[in-house]
Amino acid sequence: MGIRGWLSGVIEELNDDHDSSVTSQDPSLRLKLRRLTKAALQEEEISHAMAESGVDRARIYDTTSRQFDKILEEAPGEYHEYRLAFDDYTAALESSVESASNNPTRKLLLSGSILGCSIGAALLIFGLILGFWLDSTGTTIMTVGLAVLLLSAALFGATRARATDLGQYLSFRITDNPYRRRMVSARAQLITVIVDRNLIVPALRQSINHARRDRLGQKFAVEDSRGLSDLHESAYRVPTAVAQELSELLEQLSGGSIGIAGPRGAGKSSLMRIYCEARNSSTTADVRCMVSAPVDYVAREFVLLLFAMLCRSVSQRFGHRHAATSRRTIWRKLEYFAIEAIGLTILMSVFGGLLWVALYVDTPIVISIVCLFVGGMNLLIAAGEIIRLVRQGHASRRGHHLRRIAQRNLAKIRYLQTQSASWSGSMKTSLTLPVGLGIDAQKSHGVSRAEQPLSYPEIVREFRLFARKVSQHVTGRGGRVIIGIDELDKIGSAEQAEKFLNEIKSIFGIPQVYFLITVSDDALTAFERRGFQLRDAFDSSFDEIVRVELLSYEESRRLLYRRVIGLTEPYVAFCHALSAGLARDLIRTARYVIRAADLDSDFTRTCRSAVRADVHRKARALSRLPAVEDDARLLLQLHRIESGHYESHPLRQLLNEVLPSTGGEAERTLALRRQFATYIYFGMTLEDIFTEDLDERRVEAAADNSSGLCAFDMLARTRSAMGVNSEFAWQLISDCRRAWDLETCDSPFA
Repeated sequence: MGIRGWLSGVIEELNDDHDSSVTSQDPSLRLKLRRLTKAALQEEEISHAMAESGVDRARIYDTTSRQFDKILEEAPGEYHEYRLAFDDYTAALESSVESASNNPTRKLLLSGSILGCSIGAALLIFGLILGFWLDSTGTTIMTVGLAVLLLSAALFGATRARATDLGQYLSFRITDNPYRRRMVSARAQLITVIVDRNLIVPALRQSINHARRDRLGQKFAVEDSRGLSDLHESAYRVPTAVAQELSELLEQLSGGSIGIAGPRGAGKSSLMRIYCEARNSSTTADVRCMVSAPVDYVAREFVLLLFAMLCRSVSQRFGHRHAATSRRTIWRKLEYFAIEAIGLTILMSVFGGLLWVALYVDTPIVISIVCLFVGGMNLLIAAGEIIRLVRQGHASRRGHHLRRIAQRNLAKIRYLQTQSASWSGSMKTSLTLPVGLGIDAQKSHGVSRAEQPLSYPEIVREFRLFARKVSQHVTGRGGRVIIGIDELDKIGSAEQAEKFLNEIKSIFGIPQVYFLITVSDDALTAFERRGFQLRDAFDSSFDEIVRVELLSYEESRRLLYRRVIGLTEPYVAFCHALSAGLARDLIRTARYVIRAADLDSDFTRTCRSAVRADVHRKARALSRLPAVEDDARLLLQLHRIESGHYESHPLRQLLNEVLPSTGGEAERTLALRRQFATYIYFGMTLEDIFTEDLDERRVEAAADNSSGLCAFDMLARTRSAMGVNSEFAWQLISDCRRAWDLETCDSPFA
C-alpha cells in the first residue's frame, strides 16, 4: 500500500462515525473493501441500473460502505479466522504496550539515555571549545559526543515509543510479529474470498433497489436477471437468524454434532454448503468435506465413504500444488536473505575497516559507529526472519505428513492389497555309475499376504484417530474440521433415519471436529422432548439442533434485491406469498414472474398468469393420483383446467365447481377435492389482492411488521399451512381476506 493510498484511507476513516465494527478497527481492510466497491460500481449492470433509475452514485457507495460488516459475514469461515487472528493481534498489541510500560528496566533505560544525552551534549560542547586550540583532538571529542548524543536520543525515543500503540505497531511491522503476520494472512484470505465470490455486487444491487424512487410502485424495470440463474450461489446468501445462531454455536462449541432442521426447500443444504463445501486451500485454514446420506444405506459403507471424503479433503488442503508453492516461497525468501546476509557481511567488513581507520587515522568515527549499529540491527532482523522461515517449513512438513497419512488411508479404503513373493530352483545331476543312477532335486517356496477387510469398529477407530490428528494440526493454525452430512431428512421414514443415526453416531464426539447434519422436523421435535422419560437417537446424537425457518417478507425482499435490480416491492410480495417463504420456491416464482412480465408488463395480468400456471400444475399432479380415478366429475374439471377452459373465467367459478357435492364420494377423493378447493381459494385471494389497487400506501401498510407478522407474511404462512391441514388453511385464508376487506367463502369442512 503506497503512502498516498494509506493517507486516503486514514482520511476516510476520520470521516466515518466511530463504532466497534471490525472494518472501523482495521483501516487497511476497510480501504481494500472501498476499492473493491469502487471497482464494482464500474460494472455494466450496476452503472446501467444507476443511470436508468437516477440513483446517485455517491449515495450507493456510502450505503454499501455501511454494510461492509454484513458483507464479511457472508464468508463465515474466512471471517471467523480473520476475527480470531485480529483479536489475537490486538490483544498482543495491548499486552506489549502494557508490558513495555510496566517493565522495570524502562525507567533505567530512560535515565541512562537521558544521562547519555547529557554526556554527549557536554562532550560536543567541550569538543567545540577545545577545537579552537587543539584542532585534531577537539574534532575527535566532538565526533564522539555527537555519536553518544545520537545513540542516547535514539535509545530514549525507542524506549518511550515501545510504551505506545504506534510504537508497538511499528515494532510488530518491522520485526514481522507472528500475530500480525497471521492477521495479515487471514485478512488477505478474506479479501480473496470476497473477490472470488463477487460479494460486493449483490450488496450494490440491494442498495440500488432500496434507493429507487419507484420501488413501491408496479412498474416492471428488470433488465438483467442473471442473479436468479443459480439456486445455490453462495454470493446471494441472505444472512438470517438461524445462520447467525449456527455461527455462534460453531464459535462456542469445541467440536460436536449439530442438526439442521426445517421444511424441504427452506435452505438447509444451502446453509450447510457455506460451512462444508471444500474450497481453494489458499483461502481458508479449514478442512471441510460434505457427503449426502444415501436413501438405502449400509452404515459400514457410508462411514468408509465419509472417511474417503475426509482423506481427499486433507490431500487437497495439503496437496502438491500448495506444498510446491510453499516450498518455492520459502526458498525464494531464503535466497533473498542469503544475499542480504552476504551483503551485510561485506558492509560489516567495510564498517570494521572504517572503524580501524578512525582509530588510527584522522577520520571521524561517528560514521563507522552509526553504520555498524544500523548493519547490526539489519543482521538481527534477517536472522529472526530466517528462524521464522525454518519454523514455517517445519509446519509445512507436518501438513505433508498428514497428506501422506491420508493417501495411505485412501489406499486402505479402496483396495485389497496383495503381496506375493515366490522362489523356485531346480537341480539335476547324472552320475555315470555301473548301475546308471540319476539324481533330480527341486525346491519351491512361496509367500502370499492379503490384507483382510477392516471390521466396522476398526473403521470407526481409524476414522476417529485420523480426524483427531487433522483437527490438532488445523486448530493450531486457526482452522476447523467441518464435516457435513446432507439429505438425512430424505431417508424414507423417521424410523430409518433414527436407525441410521444410531449406527453412525459412534464417529461423533471428536474434539475440535464439527459435524453438521440436515434432519427432518421430526428429529427436532424428538430433540426438544429431551428430559421426558423417552429417549431416542435424535436426543442422544446431537449436541444442538437449529431450525431453518421460512423466510420472512423482509428476508425474501433482501434475497431478491441481492439477485436482481428493478423488481419492485409489489412483485416481491407476490413472489413471497406464492412461494410460502421457501427460498427455493421464491427464486423459481421470481423467474416465472420475470418471464411473464417480459411478455406483458401489466402487474395484475402478470400475477394472474403466475397463479393460473400454479393451479394448472397442481391440477396436472392431482389428475395422476389413483384416488381420483373413480371420480369422473373431478377428472373432467381437472381436464378442463389443463386444457385452458378456465383461463378466461374467474377462479371463484372454478372453486364453486370443485367444491364437494352433498355426498356419495369416497373419503380419499373427498379429502383431495377439499385440498384442491383450498388451494384455489388461496389463488383467488392472491388474484384479488395483487391488482392495480395495491398502491404504494397499501404496500407500506402490508409490509409493516411492527405489531408482529406483516400482512404479506400472513399470506405466506397461509400457503404453508396447506401442507399441514386444509381446514386450518381455509380458516387462515378467510382471516386474510377479512384483513384485506374481501368477501369470504363458506368452508367445505363444515
